[in-house]
Amino acid sequence: MSNLNKKLSGTSPVSLSAEQIRFISGLELPNRLVLPTNSDFDTQSINPSLDVWEFKYGGNKVKFDTVCPNQFITDLLKYVCVVDINMRAAPIRLNRFNNIKSFICDLELSSDIYFDSLENLAKSEFYADSMKYYDLKRTCRHLFRIEMPRFAILDYEKLEEVTIPSVKNAFLIYQDIENSFPSHLKRLIGKGLVEHSTEEGLAALTDAKLTDLTILGLSYTTGMRSIQFDKLRGSSLRREAQNPRTNLVRYSITVPLAKQRRVNVDGAKIAIPDSIGFLLEEYMNRFNLTKDSQLFTTDKVRLGSDLNASLNRGLLFLQSDETKMAIANKELIPERYVLTDFRHNVGHTMAMSGSSAEEIAYILGHSSTVAATYYIMATPELAMVQHKALGSNPVWMNMVGLMTTGYAVDKDTWVGHTVSGMLKGKLFINIGGCTRKQAKCHLCKVRSCYGCFYFRPFKNLEPHEEVYRIFSEELFELIDVTNKSGYENSPMIRTATDARHEVKLVINRLQGGLS
Repeated sequence: MSNLNKKLSGTSPVSLSAEQIRFISGLELPNRLVLPTNSDFDTQSINPSLDVWEFKYGGNKVKFDTVCPNQFITDLLKYVCVVDINMRAAPIRLNRFNNIKSFICDLELSSDIYFDSLENLAKSEFYADSMKYYDLKRTCRHLFRIEMPRFAILDYEKLEEVTIPSVKNAFLIYQDIENSFPSHLKRLIGKGLVEHSTEEGLAALTDAKLTDLTILGLSYTTGMRSIQFDKLRGSSLRREAQNPRTNLVRYSITVPLAKQRRVNVDGAKIAIPDSIGFLLEEYMNRFNLTKDSQLFTTDKVRLGSDLNASLNRGLLFLQSDETKMAIANKELIPERYVLTDFRHNVGHTMAMSGSSAEEIAYILGHSSTVAATYYIMATPELAMVQHKALGSNPVWMNMVGLMTTGYAVDKDTWVGHTVSGMLKGKLFINIGGCTRKQAKCHLCKVRSCYGCFYFRPFKNLEPHEEVYRIFSEELFELIDVTNKSGYENSPMIRTATDARHEVKLVINRLQGGLS
């Protein structure tokens, strides 16, 4: 038995600092924990304050004993499990709960100890230890995000540099990346920023919400650190081109180097979506910022804390009204993310698209390619694994649980906006309703609707099946073109795959009577 396994099997209580005790005492559990399920025969919710959680899921009776040697450790375990379940498509399995419990109860609550434990598990040749490795990494990520004392945000970046298990499992690696920054969150951010960057959307934003969305958009597209935000000035943003006839605008932003050693250079100039450009221009106009003005500053000790808080306010603002109500009623703990999560997302996304270490280093503002190689090493053969994972990761299961696309409705009784549009030369009329808050939708009709929580698909299956057929044709044609052109890792394949699965899940839901 390895030293780590001996330690995990021990029963000695973890010693907590006074700061950690105060922090855990301030954690609030939701009034009830809603379990992600689409079956009326499963347990719908449990009381997380109980020491023993019992529920039925998928025909199995499950029992979690959350009692630890120390009451504060017990409270922390419950909170981490609630956060974990809220981010998953299904309740965690018993073996994974036992892993999380052993980590929380037996390992000293310090990022250094957790990193050492990950390194030890990575050296093991047993498959079970590789599973335990990713459970520990996920638990460590939760502790960083909730800002647990002795888990400093500055150390969070080191998590991606920890050795990967020698027992290679590409599916586990993909799942780890997907869970750290799920695909449904990416689409929520992308569509939400487009919606609020329109003239009508900008006019409706308060100064505080505009600031939150601007920081969120820049983090999502560039992955900047707080020190890079601090170096941004008005002249960093530039309009590269504009077509007065179509009103299409292209923006770029100069991203300062995160670390600079010898040569004094301005930074990396990268293209950003026009939605981010519109938000940033409006931000500068509202606050009377000039080309020489510092864009982001703080009255507090650390800018990073303000930026992380702004990120999470922006994410909450983009959520559906149902999610906001559940959080307000203390039925759901909002997911927390930090700048580092967005930075890793940019690195992994580029690596999975076939970018070189030099390209990743350029975009992230690195002065060398050392850090960029970690993203490339962590993503072997993942393009193939994506297709296998689509049925089990949070993106698709959340939609099956009616958490993304809205509930189906009857066409004859619907009152409000309707959805019509063209796909591949074919006109689709009234395939569903739309509950958007703006008068005009600036997304592509029909193509962008499936997976949008404003969309209410009509119960007639025929048009949805035809949309699925067209999306399938487009995907196969795209795969053929990219293969012939030698660009097999084109990000367009992932986009087309996502769109096709969104339609299929709506069809499955309607066929199953889940309306």
